Amino acid sequence: MYNAFYIADIVSKNTTKHSKPNNNTIPLYNLANLSKYTIFTIATMDWLMHYRHSSKQYMRVLHSYYEDYKAKSHDIYGKGFANWLSLGAKWYRVDYEADVAIWSSVIANKINNMRELKRVLSKIVRATSNTIPALRSAEMICTTIYHINKRKTKNQILKYLEKHYNYTPCNNLDKYIENFQFTTNAYENTEACLNCYFLTNSTKEALHTSLQFNYNRELISTTSSILAEADHNDVPEELITHYYKKLPTKYKNIIQKFKRFNYDKLTKR
Repeated sequence: MYNAFYIADIVSKNTTKHSKPNNNTIPLYNLANLSKYTIFTIATMDWLMHYRHSSKQYMRVLHSYYEDYKAKSHDIYGKGFANWLSLGAKWYRVDYEADVAIWSSVIANKINNMRELKRVLSKIVRATSNTIPALRSAEMICTTIYHINKRKTKNQILKYLEKHYNYTPCNNLDKYIENFQFTTNAYENTEACLNCYFLTNSTKEALHTSLQFNYNRELISTTSSILAEADHNDVPEELITHYYKKLPTKYKNIIQKFKRFNYDKLTKR
């Protein structure tokens, strides 16, 4: 578990537009810098374990992680995001509202109460996006993981998503991918991620399928892999080995501590 959130760091950028990776191999990319997905996911783990669960405190944690990579900030975060962090602004609307679902997804593996999950999730979204579409997108991903952890079947999860978020999977995934266009719409991006998860049967298959998209590949491949890993816990070993070679020791330690972390014990103190 917790091996899929860095997919964007090592896979997606290695495949050019309209390229189709061989189904028997996974293209690995030696990204010099960690993506904002990885950095903010680690920051979210740190925040959940060690800090007061408020939007203000969450933003402080993000700023502290930004300081670790300040010299390369524009390469990692993009210019707008880096300026937001460096100026200490109180609010920032990310270009892709569905992005927040990636770094917030880890909390769904630790919080066992739906109401509490949504409460904590709202603190994260308020800090980095503060829009209804971003919150709904993050809820769709996090509640899917929540139900996976509750051993719900895909059909049971689909009924929940249809009832609460009006989501139904596409009929033909290949045609859906072929017709998918560039978009910053949170629901459309989240729908693509969910389609890749619900219509595949392993993390590797979800990853390969997501790499067929011509647009938003980093977002879709990472999110769909996170969902598939929660269900199958089968991230290919070559990805884990390749990635851990470049992960800072500080981040490795946080991941290991987070694996042992018990949220229920924390809230009962």
